[in-house]
Amino acid sequence: MNAYDPGRFAESARFARCYPEQNKAVQEFPPSVRVPALILVREHDDLVSWSNNQFLADTMPNSVAHRLNAGHFAWEEAPGQYGQQVSEWIAGGRFPLS
Repeated sequence: MNAYDPGRFAESARFARCYPEQNKAVQEFPPSVRVPALILVREHDDLVSWSNNQFLADTMPNSVAHRLNAGHFAWEEAPGQYGQQVSEWIAGGRFPLS
């Protein structure tokens, strides 16, 4: 199955749009995530709202959020900016490869 298949994308979109309600069900979970997390926030994302990203950034203790000038598919719309953030994150030792 392709991630871009219409049925699969529509299902993901429904989940993302109800995420604020789902956050209530999992609000105690993010503080327990100790793995460093890079949150790449897309400024023009019509699918996932800023509040979803803000919730994760505020509640995950080892997270860092960066804004990207892109829509939902940032890796396609702003590959240079996206790649730079990921490369710097890995090079900075926050996410060990071993």
